[in-house]
Amino acid sequence: MPPVFETVGVKAHDFLSIYRRDSLVQTLAEGIRTSAHSNIRLKGLHGSLDTVIFAAVYKSVRSSHVLIARDKEEASYLLNDLQHLLGEKEVLFFPMSYKRPYEYDDIENANILMRSEVLNVISNHPEGNVIVTYPEAISEK
Repeated sequence: MPPVFETVGVKAHDFLSIYRRDSLVQTLAEGIRTSAHSNIRLKGLHGSLDTVIFAAVYKSVRSSHVLIARDKEEASYLLNDLQHLLGEKEVLFFPMSYKRPYEYDDIENANILMRSEVLNVISNHPEGNVIVTYPEAISEK
């Protein structure tokens, strides 16, 4: 008979509230609140800990944030983690409009629509957005 595992019903909100009480997260949140424009870089984080810390800080400081991943694959993982922690409506993905980088003949209509929706949300609600993107997407005109 296989072992029976009891699952603990921890919701993302409860999970993030534990991190929001952490002194590092509170220090980061205070640094963001007091600085008009700040770039913060955390080193030595493994797995999805960077996403968890960001989500906890975001819940404390409801301002707009742009997260730039190294590439499209990393941006997809980051987006997925944030959507599970914050909810799908709070996180926006800004892709590049081409199917393949540097092949400007293959336009992806779904990506153009997604880019337009992100720009529309930013223009109508400039505060409290989380935008996940990658270098090729933001370098495109």
